[in-house]
Amino acid sequence: MVKKIYTFVVLLSFISGLLSVFIFRRNLSAEASMINYFGYLSKDLIGGALTVDSLREIFTIPLVGFLYFDFFDIVNVGLLSLLFIPLLHSCYKRSKINSIINSILLLSCLIMYIVSNSALPLFFNLNNPEKLHDLITRISSEMILYDISVLLLYSFGLFITLSIRKYQLCSNFTVSLGLLTNIIGLLYFPLWFIIGEYRFLAIVLSAPFTVIWHTNIAIHNFRLFKRLYSVNKNLPDITI
Repeated sequence: MVKKIYTFVVLLSFISGLLSVFIFRRNLSAEASMINYFGYLSKDLIGGALTVDSLREIFTIPLVGFLYFDFFDIVNVGLLSLLFIPLLHSCYKRSKINSIINSILLLSCLIMYIVSNSALPLFFNLNNPEKLHDLITRISSEMILYDISVLLLYSFGLFITLSIRKYQLCSNFTVSLGLLTNIIGLLYFPLWFIIGEYRFLAIVLSAPFTVIWHTNIAIHNFRLFKRLYSVNKNLPDITI
């Protein structure tokens, strides 16, 4: 029964990986740009100072508001947490400490993304001007929390890639993609001191490698699912 449950978890991780790559990507810049192309928000509003009235205009169409404030980054990291469960399990069988450290990094990253994102608090307080004023003043201070979440995400990616390489869990191609993705992503922090607001270039440059890397991890999970399914499909259910 336990093996069948784990087989289902592996399948779920494969599906989560596809969703994180093709639908709920982090930093949905391409999708968010359509807000401008289709005229949902005025040019004066994009990039302007946030006010109570501008927030209400942004959330006139809730989906536009959630895109504008990167709510789907939380969904993406949640899906990535599921994507990496089989690899964390494989690491756990070889080194419990390694797996626990990686798991703590990933869980901390998810928590920081949730804490640093203001989309839901803004949406549910649109009719409360005083609360909105408080949230607006907090948005800039919460940017440091977002930076920490980025650090945790790419640090996890680098450490899990090194674990994959050490225990030979995936192909060298997948390992190389993981190293490229996360080393480029971690350049976000040196660029912070060099070019300031353009530090997001590191995330943009790592994005193509991220897509291919996560897709490869998802494919790895699907192959693992097929192996587990072929072994377990004839196992009788065990009642306790």
